[in-house]
Amino acid sequence: MEEPSPAFPDAPVIPGASAPSYAARLKRRRSSAGWIIPVLLGTVLLGAFGIYWKMTEVTATGPLPCTVLPADHALQITLDVTEHGVPAATARTVIEHLREQPASLVTDLMITEFSGNGRGLQITLSPGVNGRLVRVPILKNRAVADFYADNLEALDKVRRSELDTAVQQFCEIWANATQAGMNPRELSDFRNRLALTALVRGLGYHVNAVIGRRRYPCVHEDADSRLHFMLPHDTSEFEIVARPFEDRRPVLPEPFEFEVRVPAEEPEPAADDGADEADTSPDDAESVEEATEAPAEEEQDGATMSAADDSGDDDGSMSPPGMSPPEGNRDPE
Repeated sequence: MEEPSPAFPDAPVIPGASAPSYAARLKRRRSSAGWIIPVLLGTVLLGAFGIYWKMTEVTATGPLPCTVLPADHALQITLDVTEHGVPAATARTVIEHLREQPASLVTDLMITEFSGNGRGLQITLSPGVNGRLVRVPILKNRAVADFYADNLEALDKVRRSELDTAVQQFCEIWANATQAGMNPRELSDFRNRLALTALVRGLGYHVNAVIGRRRYPCVHEDADSRLHFMLPHDTSEFEIVARPFEDRRPVLPEPFEFEVRVPAEEPEPAADDGADEADTSPDDAESVEEATEAPAEEEQDGATMSAADDSGDDDGSMSPPGMSPPEGNRDPE
């Protein structure tokens, strides 16, 4: 006998109840979608702010102005070598000898002279026959200005350490040669490690100018931290970048890259233009009198070294594509 299928009672009908109206469904749909519009608006505003921030972000990059200095402009500084660890007797021997017989390093790009005066070791740097001295106000970039203000001592500490070592070695070599009745002949390394390191400060020590694949050191940083570079006379534009070091990582903010265009016309020489005294702290140097340019023809008893620039290695270093030149000096030996 077939089992009867279970019976389910009909759903109760509630008096007065009716199916949801179209207006009620539309109201619920509007209320559930009400939060979407503020979220979309907020997302759009956030994206717009991000784009604006990225476009206005201050970085150590961009174009910078440049001033070409007169052809007879020279840079000069005097170092009290005893403040850099040189014994007083050695200092007297070296300074007296250099006072009588200054030594010059001559290239097409620059002339570097070491001489002695009543205050110590005098260093003078002037343009060579193919050199042009340019000045760049790099602190016009706010990112660099802020970074330098916060890291001045740390940046200069490395430079001062190298300068102390270079001064000691220079005086030791010169004193030994003098006592032996000879003149030192291998001085080119001291132009890089001693002369240029003395004429800059913490920021200038850590930057290079780049033209093509060739690097040029900063040769001076003045009291306003304006950077000076000695560049080939036909230079029309160059870049300022962080100087690579063989034994340590760069310390400047990244990216660090500036484009500089050199004005086509050179300024007329100033009537009272002479040497630009390097403004450094008393620990590094004292003020000096107005200097005269060291002429290349005034060579002294073999102490003057003259080097041609045809090799490309005297004043600007060249590196193959994709490689940085070996460092450790201000430019290649």
